[in-house]
Amino acid sequence: MLLDLILLLLILQCCLGEPYLVSLKLEKTFESFYAYDTKFPPTERVRDLITNTYSFDDFNAFSGNFPKNIIERLEKCEFVAEISPDAKFKVAVIKSQPNAPKHLARVNRRTPMKKEKKGEKKKKYPYIYDSAFSGQNVNVYVIDSGIQHEHPEFTGRARMGKDFTGEGGDDLLDHGSYVAGIIGSATYGISKSCNLINVKVVDKNDQADASTIIAAIEFIVKHHKKGNNKGVVNLSIGVDANRLINRAVKVAKRMGLVVVAAAGNDNVDACTKSPAGSPHAITVGAINDVDDSIASFSNWGKCVDFFAIGTNVASVNPKDDTTPEIKKGTSMSAPVVTGLVANLLSKGIDPGSVKHHLLSIAIKGKIPDSRDFDKGTRNIIAHSGIFLNDLPKYIPVHPSL
Repeated sequence: MLLDLILLLLILQCCLGEPYLVSLKLEKTFESFYAYDTKFPPTERVRDLITNTYSFDDFNAFSGNFPKNIIERLEKCEFVAEISPDAKFKVAVIKSQPNAPKHLARVNRRTPMKKEKKGEKKKKYPYIYDSAFSGQNVNVYVIDSGIQHEHPEFTGRARMGKDFTGEGGDDLLDHGSYVAGIIGSATYGISKSCNLINVKVVDKNDQADASTIIAAIEFIVKHHKKGNNKGVVNLSIGVDANRLINRAVKVAKRMGLVVVAAAGNDNVDACTKSPAGSPHAITVGAINDVDDSIASFSNWGKCVDFFAIGTNVASVNPKDDTTPEIKKGTSMSAPVVTGLVANLLSKGIDPGSVKHHLLSIAIKGKIPDSRDFDKGTRNIIAHSGIFLNDLPKYIPVHPSL
């Protein structure tokens, strides 16, 4: 009878609780925390309410539904470092009307793309890249809504990492494949020889918990440690500032991974978002494909490291092998930089030096005047370091569509 009552109380606690993420202090272990937890009555123990644990390098955390009294106790607990609500992530994309993509060509130019006049034939611009350093032996981990591995644009380089949604690896949201296409597809990709690793966290309803993102980063860190390839993580998703997400990004960077994040589409300070606000991520905002002005939707501020084209971007359509999708959003801008990072890594640039190298070759001072510059926003556009006048040195040339 007593056991039944305890079980009922535990069930009620789970039902009445709210989802939280809790991290332990650096010197604390799960074993020591569990030993501490046993000092409390069965109905007040945290361990029975934990649904998932996360442990990579010195990052130890757990998640679950915890009632208010438990959270209040954990806030005073000597073992606990941080507590955050297990917030919902959303992908950073805005759909738009079809138009010609220019994201590839822009990374070779010093000046904005020219807008076609009414009735004028659509211009074609070359995308120049060094085929010897186009992402070879680099794993790009795409934390997103899945990838259609068999799509011909991926030329057999897309593979399953891990599915955290229970839906399988397929892209049911038409987002992850699109993002992967900008990174490394044959026609639309910046880095045409990289490996695209599918880490699916966003379900068909455009939802992902913060705890799932941490689990994905844990998987990536461990997968990266087991192999010999260099690695870069693309996060075209975001949530309000979350210290545990930012800490997980910090650990990933320390383990030799480069993390690239979309700034977000709320026209607010990117420092108020995660992972965009993490100083250990390379955060990317969106500029207009016509005049390089900051896109009206793009987040801004000192946490944005680079801008890249984020409007009228064409990439892989998971439902069609030949017709591209056209979208806009910082989700489209981040993978441009992720592709550039993959190319630099394949060239032998050390992961810890990638951001500095990108800064050294970026285009500075070319974004038109914006009131966002008064808010600490940098005037800087991501660039490949290869210019149009370098064309004779770099073959083949891949024309953007």
